[in-house]
Amino acid sequence: MASCLLLGVVFTLDWHSHSTAQVIIIVDGEAYYQERGKEPIIFKEGDVIKCDKETEHWHSSTKYSDLTYLAFYVGGKPTSWTEVLTQEYYDRVAKMLQRE
Repeated sequence: MASCLLLGVVFTLDWHSHSTAQVIIIVDGEAYYQERGKEPIIFKEGDVIKCDKETEHWHSSTKYSDLTYLAFYVGGKPTSWTEVLTQEYYDRVAKMLQRE
């Protein structure tokens, strides 16, 4: 069964993975997104993120913007939460990606 989730977030989702691929569409605002082993990046309104199944990742509103997004995935097994994303790490990402 396919799932669709519309979220307006101002919080951070911890590291997690899904048993199926996930597609995230940024509806409004800006997001930090990072897959394990890769550099974090910023996505903006209209951007689409495709995350392959079992890929560990996290996503959040940026420090400067609220975020609304649509998330699509098939479901199956529940989300696997793997590691807490600390405030210190989030702040390092925000500083690294801050607007100039």
